Amino acid sequence: VDGGFTFYHVPSRNFPSLENQNALNFLMQWSMKGRLHCQCYSFDETFKTYDFQKFATAFFNSDVVRGTLETDEGLPSEECEVEAIHVPCSLLSMDIFNRCVGVVTHPTGRIKSCFEEYHNSVLINDCLKRVLVQFV
Repeated sequence: VDGGFTFYHVPSRNFPSLENQNALNFLMQWSMKGRLHCQCYSFDETFKTYDFQKFATAFFNSDVVRGTLETDEGLPSEECEVEAIHVPCSLLSMDIFNRCVGVVTHPTGRIKSCFEEYHNSVLINDCLKRVLVQFV
């Protein structure tokens, strides 16, 4: 697939916002420490939002990306069809999570526990999971 983009892996890129002690504490608290991995790629063309399908297809079919992207499941061995969808978003900050304080979390940010129950074989044992299940 010739998407018009050339991608470059940037393995030396650090992510300070995920490496500071405050972030590490939150990742630990939310059971995500060691589970969240970030990688950086650069590309050589101007990104046009109306062309995001072409960009996504070029990205996931790039030899550089396919050879360096770390995934648990890996990528298909051959070029693959990529479906990119636009997700409408009107929230431009993380303020929505402030609503969780008191309902889902303690004022310290610790997630509240609840009585264990199962929903479609998924164990629900904290208030965050309980709220998320209600939206599914």
